[in-house]
Amino acid sequence: FDAKSGEALFGKAYISFVKNQYDQALQDFTQAIAYGYTESMAYYYRGVIRMVKQDYTGANLDFSFAIDKKPDFAYAFHDRASAKYKLNDLKGAQADYEKAIEFSPKFALAYNNLGTVRKEQGDYPKAIESFTKAIEIDSNYFIAYNNRGNARYLSGDRKGAMEDFNKAIS
Repeated sequence: FDAKSGEALFGKAYISFVKNQYDQALQDFTQAIAYGYTESMAYYYRGVIRMVKQDYTGANLDFSFAIDKKPDFAYAFHDRASAKYKLNDLKGAQADYEKAIEFSPKFALAYNNLGTVRKEQGDYPKAIESFTKAIEIDSNYFIAYNNRGNARYLSGDRKGAMEDFNKAIS
């Protein structure tokens, strides 16, 4: 077994991944890593598959390995935050969403998800700020309008909430 075999398995795994053949892809990414292919993307894609399979602990570990290999990997930070969120680690999720934004300042989804975490923590002003930033990046992001509407409603701003809900459905 050598790195060349690992690279070939990575290619095979990726093809299975894009075809949504997750069981085969998971097996092949794992084998590629075992054969010495330790690029960040092998861990990242394996983490994505584990998220799909609702193995959030395994996904968290794989995204961590991907980050170890590529410390400015915004998508790995984002997806690790999502795994932490599913594991009810809101502080860890918040820290990773913030890191994803640090490395990719135009990452609207990361702002939206950071807003969701902040809303669940009861920090409605910061949640609204995060949703607003997502909307500034993507003015058609109806989910961010809806989420900001929810945060505004919870903070007592009924008028602002209705404006956002109307914008989300228009």
